Amino acid sequence: MDKTRDLLRRYLIVRKELRSDIFFLAHILNYNLVVNLKTKHHENALNIAKKNQYFIIELPRDTYKTTVFTILDTVQDVLNNPNTRQLVCHFAGALARAMLDEIGNHFLTNEYLRFSFPDICPINPKRPETGDWTSDSITVRRSRHYKESTIHALGSDQAMASYHFDRIRFDDLVVEQSTTTVDQIAKASDFLRKSYSLLNTHLNDCKLSIIGTQWAPDDTMVQLEQGKILAPNGEKFELFKVPDKYISKDEDGNNKEYANFPDILSLEKLKGLEKSQGNIIYSAFYKLDSV
Repeated sequence: MDKTRDLLRRYLIVRKELRSDIFFLAHILNYNLVVNLKTKHHENALNIAKKNQYFIIELPRDTYKTTVFTILDTVQDVLNNPNTRQLVCHFAGALARAMLDEIGNHFLTNEYLRFSFPDICPINPKRPETGDWTSDSITVRRSRHYKESTIHALGSDQAMASYHFDRIRFDDLVVEQSTTTVDQIAKASDFLRKSYSLLNTHLNDCKLSIIGTQWAPDDTMVQLEQGKILAPNGEKFELFKVPDKYISKDEDGNNKEYANFPDILSLEKLKGLEKSQGNIIYSAFYKLDSV
């Protein structure tokens, strides 16, 4: 009996940790690089995400933005509330569906997750019995029935359906293809604003988050930063932005460059990327500044 109680206690602890510690979840889902290369900036960004309804996160390319703030955070949201209704958006519908496929695959094939949450993961991974499980939407086991699936994927090249969501995530709404003309910039901005009507703003815990980089001097991301595009509550989005490098005084009192993500993007690697990619691309991807 004592052994059974101890096993049950450990099982419940694991469930609790997976719901609260995103880096433990990353380990279980085989994102070991995320665990090994996490920084204080990732943890600070996660705190921003927990404390704010409407926020923007800008980090350099290759720092696992999508993995942490779209893939892992969405999975954890579902573990905490399987009745949630979430929307994942990208400039291109195909890439939004690719992110959804990665998220859904964990509920179907990861044995650790399936063992820890049999009450949420579909029983039959080859033919999920929980409802919609397509390239555009997936549904986990839940206690309430909605016309919306658990998670939908949507691109700016797709029509918006009349659904309602508790959480909307924009991951790379602004890309090079959406900033070459004034009309393209306006289209991306309009797509963002129209999405507000899909958000359950009457709920105190509803959220809308934006992850991305800026490409042009007045693109959608720049407008968001400057407050030209406001959040659904009519106020500016909370901004968390950390570029590739920072300058600080060394021991001799001289200004010196340091990498913000030294284990991922060392100064030597950044120097090579800047030289090979050119100023415009490098500025967008790593300096987080449009040229």
